[in-house]
Amino acid sequence: HFLLTNLLLDKLKESAPSRVVNVSSSAHAFGHIHFDDINLEKSYNPIKAYGQSKLANVLFTKELDRKLKGTGVTTYSLHPGGIHSDLQRHLDEAYGWLYFCLKPLFMAGLYLFGKTTRQGAQTTIH
Repeated sequence: HFLLTNLLLDKLKESAPSRVVNVSSSAHAFGHIHFDDINLEKSYNPIKAYGQSKLANVLFTKELDRKLKGTGVTTYSLHPGGIHSDLQRHLDEAYGWLYFCLKPLFMAGLYLFGKTTRQGAQTTIH
């Protein structure tokens, strides 16, 4: 997000009104930026990494909005909703037996109430 957006900033300003949309997640709420271990090499956990990355997306979007005030470029950060995707494939190792026991219920909820990846993408482009 950061590099691509910064590489496109001049074009975005020239094309104003324009917008930057960053996909985040409500998981940003439990995220924490570990400045002393930014790549989580000392204490990796998939949930911890996900929360940190989503918080970083939100913070980047907020700072970008501040810097672009008055340029005609607006910024947005969004949570697309519960998406039935392969993202859940790492939850077993993060939660162990707890997720193993709850996985059928979790997956049924995503299947019944979650969005497809296509529907999730629509949230971002509209």
